[in-house]
Amino acid sequence: MRENGINPKVIKAGKSNLFLSEVFAQTFADVNNVEVEFYEGDGSYGAAVGGGIGIGVFKNTEEAAHNRKPIRRIQPNHSTACQRIYEEWKEALDRILKLE
Repeated sequence: MRENGINPKVIKAGKSNLFLSEVFAQTFADVNNVEVEFYEGDGSYGAAVGGGIGIGVFKNTEEAAHNRKPIRRIQPNHSTACQRIYEEWKEALDRILKLE
């Protein structure tokens, strides 16, 4: 864990949008080699917290999230298949970006 309390091996996300798909969520964890913690809510929750911090309702993000507990966690599977596909996609994207 880093000094500021952020663990780069854990991604916190709302259980909404693309993360409603089990395939997407597991692939995201596998490709990025991170644990994913899911919370109730979506981007509107983060916007409300940001506003609350801005007007002084909360001192910081730690205080705002103090009682918030994850509803689910996904661990990466360490699958080489996803990593190979990701590397192929990244190489193709790099080639396209160099053409612009």
